[in-house]
Amino acid sequence: MGVVVGFDWDRYKSIASYDEVTEGTSTFGIPTMYSPEGDIIFISSVDTAYEVSDTDTLTVLLKTLYDRLVDKLHSTLNCNEWSFKDVHRTEIDYLIVWGELSKRNALPDKYEYPEYYLNKALEQAKAKNKNSTK
Repeated sequence: MGVVVGFDWDRYKSIASYDEVTEGTSTFGIPTMYSPEGDIIFISSVDTAYEVSDTDTLTVLLKTLYDRLVDKLHSTLNCNEWSFKDVHRTEIDYLIVWGELSKRNALPDKYEYPEYYLNKALEQAKAKNKNSTK
């Protein structure tokens, strides 16, 4: 069995419906996505839609996603979950909300770059894991 060539995956993705593209795959639920006008965003990991201009709510959401990320990482590191799928989904949503707040110059004070906080979340989850095994 060799590598398949000749099928234009990019073209297929651009003309097929979401349901056609994801049929038979392990994609569950609605992905994080923007409304056609771009003024509302559906955040998949919390199953809720938000107005992108509501920076106060998005700031609270950023903190919520951070806390969820720590919990998801802790649970995965502690072998309570075998999949990193929820960790990945939460991380992506965190980065998207971060980007929306950054575009509007509405990030909380001293927030410099998201990777710092993602690393911090992992360290917190590891510490939480150590404390829970004592």
